[in-house]
Amino acid sequence: MKYSLWMIVLMTVLGVVTHWAKQVALARKQNVPGMTTLGVRGYWLTYWPESLTAATSSVAGVALMDELGYLTPAVAFGIGYLGNSAADLIGGRVQAMISAAALPGAPK
Repeated sequence: MKYSLWMIVLMTVLGVVTHWAKQVALARKQNVPGMTTLGVRGYWLTYWPESLTAATSSVAGVALMDELGYLTPAVAFGIGYLGNSAADLIGGRVQAMISAAALPGAPK
């Protein structure tokens, strides 16, 4: 069954946004210095290489799954979530949160 392009794009974006919301909630919960006010601008523009990696890997994943015939809205959501997660791990967003939390006197 072929799904409409808008549905695939929407689910991919929702996957990326869900991972973003999880990261922001985690930073706020842990009271990471400088990360408690992390919003859209801070997350996406401060670490733009990771943002570009997340977008590129999500598009590549969707294209691959479409070519293999496995593309569904649920797979597109997972690709978006995974693309942003992998970009965070490879890049500096997660590393910045971890190193900020490891500072002396930082709340645990």
